[in-house]
Amino acid sequence: MNQATKKTIYKIIIMATAGTIFPMLGGCSLVKPQQNIQPIVVAPKSVVKKHTDYMLYQPLKVSNNTTQSGRYQTVANQASLAQENPLLSIAQYKFPPSVNTIGQAINQILMNTGYQLASKEKLPETIKILLKKPLPASQRDIGPIRIADALNLLVGKQIYSLLIDPVHRLVNYKINPDFESFAIASSSVGVYV
Repeated sequence: MNQATKKTIYKIIIMATAGTIFPMLGGCSLVKPQQNIQPIVVAPKSVVKKHTDYMLYQPLKVSNNTTQSGRYQTVANQASLAQENPLLSIAQYKFPPSVNTIGQAINQILMNTGYQLASKEKLPETIKILLKKPLPASQRDIGPIRIADALNLLVGKQIYSLLIDPVHRLVNYKINPDFESFAIASSSVGVYV
């Protein structure tokens, strides 16, 4: 192919491209707009403004205990279960190396709930001893879990039951009846460390 033929081919390609692209860039100005186009009304006349073809937005009618948060979505105006009872909140815990005992882990879990562990005078002897024991490696990363379930998990939910005082916002434990005989036997033998 000689040089003149290549130039001719390039001119044809440029002219063909310009003929299709430039009208698109100009908003298809080659098409003559039609006059007197009437808007299509898809809603009853009471909903459509008389001077435009836009539909009026009418908010969804909702009851007094809900708030419209979007065009098709409403939200109840009430506290969530976790807001009513912070111990039912879902949380995930990864205890830092500074947390060494079960008692320290329980205090860290209770830190932002408004609850605290009952005073030492009110805690059972078996719990006082358990709180001083080292935190197991398998329990250094807990969750996502409810806070109350995490508190049960750390002491052994089969052995102890969680007691909650919502008036004073205190947490305590009670040994389950099936394990009371172990606690009595170990105290008489002097197994406590």
